[in-house]
This record gives sequence, structure tokens and C-alpha cells, in this order.
Amino acid sequence: MDSARPDWAEMLDAACRGEGVSSVYQPIVDTARGSVVGYEALTRFSGYAERNPETWFRAARTHGIAEDLEVMALRTALQARPTMPTN
Repeated sequence: MDSARPDWAEMLDAACRGEGVSSVYQPIVDTARGSVVGYEALTRFSGYAERNPETWFRAARTHGIAEDLEVMALRTALQARPTMPTN
């Protein structure tokens, strides 16, 4: 195996278990009122050399486990829900 190429099967398996996966939150602002009305959760793969989320989700589709990675992304995003502002 070429050491420069990522081992997607192994990395995706780990990511689907939640290893190296996190979420960041971007506020959604109602510009008419100037208030935050929600948050967009963005998945990050900071535990890996490849950090581009598009690359990760493309690899998951290629390996037939897109749903598994999407479920982990959603679970990770929802973990912060209790700490988010109530609005």
C-alpha cells in the first residue's frame, strides 16, 4: 500500500465511531431583527491529516457507508444542544 494514500476504510471506521470527529456551530442570524435564530452545525475531522469534510463524505459514499458517517455527524452535532442558547 502507498503510505501517502489514506487508508479510508480504517479512517472511516474510526470516524463512524466518533473518533476525531467534532462539530462547530455557526449562528444563523435574522438580519431583519438582528438576532440569532438558530445554529448550523458543521462537522470537522480535526483528528486526521485529511480535514476537508467534503472529502470525508465523498469517501464515505464511495465505501458505501455514507449513512453511518452522517449519523455520527448528527450525533456529534446534537451533543451540544443542551448548552446552546434557548432562542
